[in-house]
Amino acid sequence: MDTGEETYVRSALYNADATRAPNSTIKNDLEEVAQRWSQRGFDIWEELEGRHFYTDFVSWRSLQAGSHFARRMEDHGAADWYAGKSAEVAAVLTSYWNDKLQAYVSSDAQALAGAKRDGLDAQVLLAFVHAGDSGARGAWSPASPRVLSTLRAYVKSFKGLYKINPDASWTDGRLVGRYREDIYDGVGTSRANPWFICTHAVSTVLYLAAAQLSVADSIVVTRESRAFWSDITGTEVPEGTEWEKGEPEFDTALRNVHRVADRFAETAATFYDSGHMAEQIQKDTGKQTGARDLTWSYASFIEQERAKEAALNATPSILV
Repeated sequence: MDTGEETYVRSALYNADATRAPNSTIKNDLEEVAQRWSQRGFDIWEELEGRHFYTDFVSWRSLQAGSHFARRMEDHGAADWYAGKSAEVAAVLTSYWNDKLQAYVSSDAQALAGAKRDGLDAQVLLAFVHAGDSGARGAWSPASPRVLSTLRAYVKSFKGLYKINPDASWTDGRLVGRYREDIYDGVGTSRANPWFICTHAVSTVLYLAAAQLSVADSIVVTRESRAFWSDITGTEVPEGTEWEKGEPEFDTALRNVHRVADRFAETAATFYDSGHMAEQIQKDTGKQTGARDLTWSYASFIEQERAKEAALNATPSILV
């Protein structure tokens, strides 16, 4: 549209006069999501049937973006309908917050109970990588208190699980897997291994958070983010603390987020094999295992590097 291809878009991708049409891929997909978002299905790992945070989150984002696009296409009725459905999904997303874990969990309570999982899962972080808000103050942005708390809880859940990880603070960087209870080891079933995509997801969320916070007026420590900021800064930070932009504490906090992100990125890079990335890293030996040259691993590396570049461009003076 912005490059002068509106005629092509209207003729081949979006038919505002039909809810189903051969040459209307975008409209067809939006209609499918709007009508079926509430149905149960399988998670992104293709293992667990139920309602899932990732699926609902990307559905919410697609309907939100679809509403704006439909209005641009002068399809105002559809725009209003997509916006209404987006609001319905947003209301459901809050139900995934687990106050005990201080984290968003991956699936509905019934699905998690049946699988005997607590719900701390990399797919929640991937949702924010793929579809999170771009503003630091957005409730669904990587920089929001609940997302930072979720990241901390998820990473800490892997403490002591893999022999190749150092016995150190989570802020020193460690390899992480899909979820602690995982038994798929890339070949069969046993105690599962760390994955490249999961470790990259941690560094990516932290880089995205750093970039977003760098343009905020301040960092406010909430009940949900207090433990995260205490770990990141290495000192107990009381709830209600506010670091204003320009203050040394603001710069130090951002610098530390960058450093922790770098540590996760560097930890993953230690196990690249001449640039090659399989699906998993064997938990005892550090050798790659599972699907060879997995596209997901490479795609997650690219996402990480893009997020890192955005963070570096947003905070060059702080990192000096």
